Amino acid sequence: NLFTLHNDWRRMSSVLCDDMRLAPFQIDADIGFTAAVNEMLLCSADGRITLLPALPDEWKCGRISGLLTVGGWHVSILWNENEAEVVIEGGFRDMEILSGERFRIVDDPKTVKCGEKYILKLTRI
Repeated sequence: NLFTLHNDWRRMSSVLCDDMRLAPFQIDADIGFTAAVNEMLLCSADGRITLLPALPDEWKCGRISGLLTVGGWHVSILWNENEAEVVIEGGFRDMEILSGERFRIVDDPKTVKCGEKYILKLTRI
């Protein structure tokens, strides 16, 4: 699991806690890991949305929903070894759409226009 604690097991600071039940809870690792996984599946910055930029080979199939991009787009992704389907909707600004190195967008729209809904098909390269 991702449960971590700020504990001073070396007794080098003012936190002296022998009882782990009383040690302060550290949420840094939990949030950091989740953010890293999100960035592997969807990256958005500088007017661009990149789909599946760093999908690990070991993740043969999967899905994620409820991702929110810069620009206010809601994104859901469903993938398997050879293809992916992406639903992008909403948004309050137009964004360029790119795919990671392992997939190619079929009928690439190049940009998504704010307020519209798109269903994109991706195929493995």
